[in-house]
Amino acid sequence: MQDKSLPAREFARTRRRFDSDWVSRLSPIDLGPAVLSIVRDVVRAGLRSADAVHLASAIWLRDTTSLGLIPDVKSTSVVFLTSDEKLAQAALKRRFEVFNPRTAP
Repeated sequence: MQDKSLPAREFARTRRRFDSDWVSRLSPIDLGPAVLSIVRDVVRAGLRSADAVHLASAIWLRDTTSLGLIPDVKSTSVVFLTSDEKLAQAALKRRFEVFNPRTAP
């Protein structure tokens, strides 16, 4: 669905790139015991459940990649993406670089 903030041609190009990245570059994160134990701590900080899962997954990914435990992942830089201000503040407190598409130049 297009909200008219991008010209139609740029929206179509961006959508194709996103779809390509979604299929070829993104991998789901298993909500196993490691992530769920982080969720428990994040929920205690006052986040809603879905936001807690989002942040806990990012924490797990950052920590796991920094230890070199994920094959084929070279970067240890995890940028946290959200347009929710409360979630962004929680991520900043956990030393993430936060990208908010609503406030991006």
